[in-house]
Amino acid sequence: MHVDIVALRQRRAEKQDRMEAIVAAAASEERDMGEVEKLAFDELDAEAGALSDQIERAEKVQRLKASTALPVQPDALRPQSVPAAAKAIDEKGIVFSRIVRALIAERGSPRNAQQFAEPTFGQLRLTERKLAVVVPISNDLIRTSNPRADALVRDDIVQGMSVTEDVNFIRGLGTGNGPKGLRYWAHADNVLQTAGATSAQIETDLAAMVNALEGNNVMMVNPVWLMSSRSKNALYVRRDDNGALAFPDVREGRLWGYPIFTTNAIPTNLGGGGNESEIYLADMADVVLADANAIQIDASAEAAYHDGAGLVSAYSQDQTVIRAIARHDLAVRHDRSVAVLTAITW
Repeated sequence: MHVDIVALRQRRAEKQDRMEAIVAAAASEERDMGEVEKLAFDELDAEAGALSDQIERAEKVQRLKASTALPVQPDALRPQSVPAAAKAIDEKGIVFSRIVRALIAERGSPRNAQQFAEPTFGQLRLTERKLAVVVPISNDLIRTSNPRADALVRDDIVQGMSVTEDVNFIRGLGTGNGPKGLRYWAHADNVLQTAGATSAQIETDLAAMVNALEGNNVMMVNPVWLMSSRSKNALYVRRDDNGALAFPDVREGRLWGYPIFTTNAIPTNLGGGGNESEIYLADMADVVLADANAIQIDASAEAAYHDGAGLVSAYSQDQTVIRAIARHDLAVRHDRSVAVLTAITW
């Protein structure tokens, strides 16, 4: 079974960022951490340690495989991609090998090799953009001294923040205080419309998305698919004309060898008929996420919040409203590193 070391590292980094945020919040208020904060910090520390152990074991296996690996002939019928870890630019010989690889790829043409090796990147300007989430918590839950209650409060806040971040980082318009999401960072030529809903047409769509990146010098260091659960489940059960699974690797959480991530932040009610969705393919090595680290937490027993249908008074419901504010921004170093497939009805 393949272990995604990059994903494990990202998960560990998220745990460490949250630990730093807890410490920074207490430090900014010149106080010691509270009991809830200590519990959250200790749990995150344990989870980060467990992830470090997994990474160490996976890297050991990777090194053993590399030491005994033999050359293989790639399957010429499907695009091939090998996940690779980015190396420091000052590693001995790396610049020379990059030049040689580019010349080989472009059949000895210096002009074409330069374009292959040096895709143009615009200057990135990152700005602190406020992401706020409001979470109502029952006062009965807050009053209890059970540690599990502390964990529930923490998880509610984290879940609310995660949903808000997904919505903004994937489809944010970049107006006002919000960041511009992947949907609007993608180059216009990389925003594709589906060919249809048959298995063959879906295969054509996926090939077009991969080619939109690979055909524009994207290195494919850490490519991932982002889609709604509806789209993933449709691929999960899709069968070809012979009754065999059309996309069997989806059952292992991958598509064409790349990891799949699902989120409800990608709507399924787009388009004139209100039944369309989108799929994204992005090389996350070219996606930059700036984080101000500290999270601002406010609480009010009198505030009102919107529950999706109307305003609710926290006071009348015996609730406390927790507001968490984080400051982030997202940018894409190469706008061809994101492809979007639109008008999906399956």
